Amino acid sequence: MKNLKMLYIALVALMAGVLGSCTNDPYTVGEQISGPQVYWNSSNPSTIEFKENDSKKKSLTLLRLDKDEELTVSVILDFADGVDESLFEVPETVTFKKGEGSAKLNFKVNYEQFESDKNYTVVFKLYPSDVTTSYGFSEWKVNFALNPYVLMKDEKGNNAKG
Repeated sequence: MKNLKMLYIALVALMAGVLGSCTNDPYTVGEQISGPQVYWNSSNPSTIEFKENDSKKKSLTLLRLDKDEELTVSVILDFADGVDESLFEVPETVTFKKGEGSAKLNFKVNYEQFESDKNYTVVFKLYPSDVTTSYGFSEWKVNFALNPYVLMKDEKGNNAKG
């Protein structure tokens, strides 16, 4: 009898929990995002090191979701303290061709003026903010550095060991 009473109490508690957990709040759909939804490709490098005789030309990739029309997006650079802006030649805009979901920001870095023990941090930002998406990167931070070390080779052309 004692076990039956405990089973009855447990059953009542279970039913109260099930019936009490129901709510009348309807599910509401979030705001639908519209616009071109431009963002930086996550496979862009976050660090770029230059070695002797490297190309000064570099690029970063932008992506977008709405490909219906040609679109031009502005790019603003934010330089870390002590970084000379004249070391970087970056266009102010990037243009997506009609029907294309990606575009390249091609720029030039005058790395021969870099100091070998210093990082040069630049944040690439997209403008205006209404062309970006909250689901992607609206800015991309890149650390630029000079790597003055030369890989040594032995007489057979193999990497030398030190």
